[in-house]
Amino acid sequence: MDVALPADKFACAYEPATATLRGSWAGPVAAATLPACYAQLLAMAQAHGACRFWLLDMQQRDWHDAAFAQWFGEYFVPQVSAVLGQPLFMACVVRPAQRLQVEDGRTELLLRRAAAFTIFPFYFDNAAHAHAWLRDQQTGDRSLARRAATSY
Repeated sequence: MDVALPADKFACAYEPATATLRGSWAGPVAAATLPACYAQLLAMAQAHGACRFWLLDMQQRDWHDAAFAQWFGEYFVPQVSAVLGQPLFMACVVRPAQRLQVEDGRTELLLRRAAAFTIFPFYFDNAAHAHAWLRDQQTGDRSLARRAATSY
């Protein structure tokens, strides 16, 4: 699925100070472009030591459709698991109006599918809470702590 990325609508960057990968959507995008956005995230993660701590700001983006959810669960989750290793922690910041979609049974099924591959997307309506959750996951990651301790 090769679709041009919406350069004015999606950005991703690695933040060395926090050892996290940040992806953000500046507005609604066509559902067909979402796989390309996630492919860019994966490529950026690979370029930065298989970064497994992602902060995704989805507040300006519309909720995904069923076709994207299927692609994510059946293609992307196994691919990320194979490429980056396990586990992957994704803190997804959503707007309060998306709460119904987050709590929907289809999202629960998608989360279970991801968890089977030790991919853990968690949803937050507060960026500070998302950052704190990622820090907690990093604190529990011995390999990251060891790298941080030897980077001086």
